[in-house]
Amino acid sequence: MVNEKILIVEDEALSAMDLKNKLEDLNYEVIKIVDNGKEAINTTRDLKPDLVLMDIRLKGDMTGIEAGRKILDLNIPLIYLTGSADSETFENANLNPSYGYITKPYLIKNLERIIRISFKCVEIEKQECNMESLNTTTNLKDSNENYNVLVVDDDAITALDIKTNLEHLNYNVVSIEDNGDDAIKAAGKYQPDFILLDINIKGNKTGFDVAEEMNKLNIPVVYLTAYHDDSTVDSAVKTGSYGYIIKPFNKKEFEYTLSLAISKSLKDKSLKTV
Repeated sequence: MVNEKILIVEDEALSAMDLKNKLEDLNYEVIKIVDNGKEAINTTRDLKPDLVLMDIRLKGDMTGIEAGRKILDLNIPLIYLTGSADSETFENANLNPSYGYITKPYLIKNLERIIRISFKCVEIEKQECNMESLNTTTNLKDSNENYNVLVVDDDAITALDIKTNLEHLNYNVVSIEDNGDDAIKAAGKYQPDFILLDINIKGNKTGFDVAEEMNKLNIPVVYLTAYHDDSTVDSAVKTGSYGYIIKPFNKKEFEYTLSLAISKSLKDKSLKTV
């Protein structure tokens, strides 16, 4: 078995070595550590890693976001790492949407799941389109038009809290459902821009069953769950979700994950139309 190759772009030496050790414990191959954007771009061109982990703040006159855009243009998947980022910074990052976003300090399990989901997204993209015909122009909605969200959660109090958080972020919650059958019906009726989906829901369908149906409808799924054991993550990876948020969630990470899911799904839809 050939281990996936990862390039680390991090300007803090101790953090970079800690990350390298964690990745190697997960059986990934760290091909190099660099601390600035220009070297990151050149190394990516030369060594062609399977994934780049990119800190947003780097040494030199190029930010991680600027370097990240050029790396994504090379069709190399990239995940941003950061200890803090304001909304404007993250919006700039989403102009060329990455494959994930990890906040520091991060748990090894969270790091692993985001990397695995990213690789699954890449696999799905390669199956669905010719990567050489990548069109990076995304047809975004008008800035005044809110994105529609279907919430599926079997706990009424949690669902209302999620709804409040979504509306605060200017999303439009089209419906709240607590079971798989009603969720699938609501998705067909409202055609939401994405579905925020708990894994354990009422009825005889799991969240994974619902996700499979959403894939048929081309509706992106973001999981929101209290479960992050290996078996659950394995199942989530197989469905090719656009995000995986652990309850109780950090509101900033919640916001950024949803924003990234929208940007990434719009980019993927543009790939299917070229």
